Amino acid sequence: GYAADLKRLGAFCQKRGIDLIIDAAQSLGALPLYPEEHGIAAITASTWKWLLASRGAGIFYTTPELREKLRDTMAGGAMMKHRGEYLNHAWDPFESARRFEYSTLPWEHLVTLETVLDEVFLKYQMGPIAHEVLRLQDRLVECLDKRLYQPLRFPTEHRSGILAVRTVEDPKRVVKALRARGMVATTQGGYLRLAPHFYQTDEDMRRVTQVLNQGTRA
Repeated sequence: GYAADLKRLGAFCQKRGIDLIIDAAQSLGALPLYPEEHGIAAITASTWKWLLASRGAGIFYTTPELREKLRDTMAGGAMMKHRGEYLNHAWDPFESARRFEYSTLPWEHLVTLETVLDEVFLKYQMGPIAHEVLRLQDRLVECLDKRLYQPLRFPTEHRSGILAVRTVEDPKRVVKALRARGMVATTQGGYLRLAPHFYQTDEDMRRVTQVLNQGTRA
């Protein structure tokens, strides 16, 4: 549930000539991310978590400067400017990130990604989405029985879309109790992990905490 200060980290790396590469699978779609402003050289992320698309695809962002440093380890016709000309064996790859698309793309997954980007994230914008994610977290925390649950809280600049919670009972049993009521949560490192997305409601948070506060023996 801890979000790194990417602006500060990026400045640290730029000052020392270090390429900052971010795995944003646990944040992209829940928190704003500004690669140019934060000095990020590359970003990778899955599309099926906070981005709400289907499993089977990912995204990869790079700066032109980093691409010049990368060495190709795989190659295929789709990465070439003359893609489709299969008897043309000239080495002439794209200078853009299309250089890394060396074979057939998973179009069915990319269609779902394009749809959610257009109809969700570009429509509602990341600032308001992130604000609502954190507001719903606050609602969860307000309603939790503090005798049973102790949420890990961080300063605003380090909050993420994931809320980690210490539990009196075995968190695996808590997850099982939630799933029996049609509610999904996970465990990691001995913590209960809750991650409401912006489209959920205060009533959803009330229902979840109502089940949690009953305990697994209720």
